[in-house]
This record gives sequence, C-alpha cells and structure tokens, in this order.
Amino acid sequence: MLDRRATVLGRADLPAGHRVLRPGDLMTAEVDPQRMTVTVNSKGKIDNVYCG
Repeated sequence: MLDRRATVLGRADLPAGHRVLRPGDLMTAEVDPQRMTVTVNSKGKIDNVYCG
C-alpha cells in the first residue's frame, strides 16, 4: 500500500475507526492501539501505515 496514490483508500476495506492524515491535518494526542492511521504525503501518495 505504501507509495500508492491515496485514491486507493476510497476503494480499500479499511477498519472502523481508521484515520487518514494529509499534510496540514491536525492530529489528536490520544493514542488508540486499535486505530489504523494512514499518512499521505504532499504528492498524494501513502507514506506510512501504523496503529496508534
């Protein structure tokens, strides 16, 4: 999934409670080990996927 265009996220079966963070998005400070977080870089590509 890394380095793919973020448009694939619309077709992906992501778990409930996930979040997608793009440049400039605010991120809450709470840590939820059950939440999948996907980060998208300024080129619109996925650059990280992690839990927390």
